[in-house]
Amino acid sequence: MRILIYGDNFNDNSGFAKEIRNFIPTFLENGHEVAQVALNYSGLPPRNYKIRMYPTKIMGVRSYWAPEILDVAIDDFKPDIVFTVGDYFMLPHIVQILTKPRMCKWIHWGVVDGDPMRKEYAVAASWANWNLTQSKYGADVLKDTQKKVFKNSQAEVFYPPIDLDNFKKLNIEPLREKFKTKDRFTVLFVGRNQYRKNTPVLLEAISKLRKVITNIQLLLHSTPTVSPNGVPDGFDLTNLVADMDLQEYVASVKSGVSIPESVMTEIYNSADCLCMPSFGEGFGLPIAEAMACEIPVIANKCSSMTELLEGDRGMLVKPAAHIWQDGYTKHQVLNSDNLANAIKSVWENPVLREKYIENGKTFVQGLEMKSQGEKLLNIFEKVLKENPVPIAKED
Repeated sequence: MRILIYGDNFNDNSGFAKEIRNFIPTFLENGHEVAQVALNYSGLPPRNYKIRMYPTKIMGVRSYWAPEILDVAIDDFKPDIVFTVGDYFMLPHIVQILTKPRMCKWIHWGVVDGDPMRKEYAVAASWANWNLTQSKYGADVLKDTQKKVFKNSQAEVFYPPIDLDNFKKLNIEPLREKFKTKDRFTVLFVGRNQYRKNTPVLLEAISKLRKVITNIQLLLHSTPTVSPNGVPDGFDLTNLVADMDLQEYVASVKSGVSIPESVMTEIYNSADCLCMPSFGEGFGLPIAEAMACEIPVIANKCSSMTELLEGDRGMLVKPAAHIWQDGYTKHQVLNSDNLANAIKSVWENPVLREKYIENGKTFVQGLEMKSQGEKLLNIFEKVLKENPVPIAKED
């Protein structure tokens, strides 16, 4: 099988890049040929895997999404499967390439972090032979939107792979010394510095808790983000920490280059819990990684986070309101009092923490990297064999 992946350069720091990176070894081990149209990739430095790479960050490319490079790659590589990975808002930029008469089959694997979905995104996705979503929530939103335009709908849930050889429980004592979390109740945040992550409400919660949990601190790992159109995203975290007088309670405001996953595993293990106050998550890789490292998780009760933490796998905080963040899609907003109370409940109840840890660990074992890779290959083979007609062509 010849597999052409379109999405974030697998050596980048994004969640999509990590997911792609975790699939490639299984694809290669099974004897398949793999290539990637790598977004924001200029061609240097050399890659870690021996796969063909098509750079998109080059002169003459009209946009970040580089549809002309995808067109060239399909003609050059002649794939059996084109596997696009990313947000649905990218699909209108490339659907005209993927609907040209070709022998290959198109499978999209996308995320949904709020609803409703814009119809133009669902229409573009409906030209794919098969749609995979990273959550049940995402599948429901996509299918609901497709039904507003077409007679039928199609979306299959497929959770991302987790590298359980790396993300696991470690000896925590030296790590607490290393990351200066010893004798502190440490709340961890992991995520890009994006407005969607809603980190200021977590800072507010920490500010309210410092009189109750006197040894509390926040370990804040948040890397800078630039949108596809080149606009910086996110909050001025350094000044927010200073304005709230939280310097003694925040272990780090992380920025700069990506951190190796082995170090990220150490960071997870140095904390007492992970907190995700996001408006919405397409999946929430840090949640699964924290589960693998056996620390409890607290998150907003919305989008995919609800299904990840259901069944007493973590603490879900009921949102207090919603906003229409981009003028069309609804996202859920936490109240800092409610978030502070949730953190306090996890802090004061070791039995509750242990229940979350055990249930989370059981859940994440089902996302083992090689196993998920094999399941994805089975889906590819099924699509090649059955040749499903895109929803958009059925009418």
